[in-house]
Amino acid sequence: IWYTTTDGSKQGIYCEGEEFASDWRWSVGSYFTHYYDETNSVWVLRFYETEKLSKFPNIDLTLFGRNDKVNSVIMPDCIEEITGLSGQTALRSIELPANLKIIGRDAFKDCTALEGIEIPDCVTSIGEYAFFYCSSLTSITLPNSVTSIGDCVFYDCSSLTSIALPDGVTSIGKEAFYRCYSLTSITLPNSVTSIGEGT
Repeated sequence: IWYTTTDGSKQGIYCEGEEFASDWRWSVGSYFTHYYDETNSVWVLRFYETEKLSKFPNIDLTLFGRNDKVNSVIMPDCIEEITGLSGQTALRSIELPANLKIIGRDAFKDCTALEGIEIPDCVTSIGEYAFFYCSSLTSITLPNSVTSIGDCVFYDCSSLTSIALPDGVTSIGKEAFYRCYSLTSITLPNSVTSIGEGT
């Protein structure tokens, strides 16, 4: 699993068998730790708010490659944008930063075990394919701060039964709710001025 920062730095976690082995390459401090939570029987990946990390509020926490070990992710409040936690097929829960403003493209794409997520009040936009094929996602509540929903955001969320759109939403991208077979109804706020094709 990899994540990269906006300055081009890269860090990897190598997963093998039942345990994680880490390859530390940062010159200053530790950005994360991983441990097995015996109470909940899950692997947890926890990012820390270090001095260096806090200088990159728009850090790209992209995790390259699919992984079937990480069950839970905890992120520090200094992170303002998340892009690309896609393909984490064992991810069941994630604690989003309180100061998060943007859920970017492919943020949780193909996270097929993710059942629910609490989005912080300061998030303003949700990018393309953010929850694409999150087939276990049953419900989600968007805060009033959200103004735009990108293309294919909830595409193929086949277990999604309910979603509340806040009054501030002005645009919904194409095919945003395509193949959401369990979603029987949705109420659009009067603020919506643009709806993409296939939604």
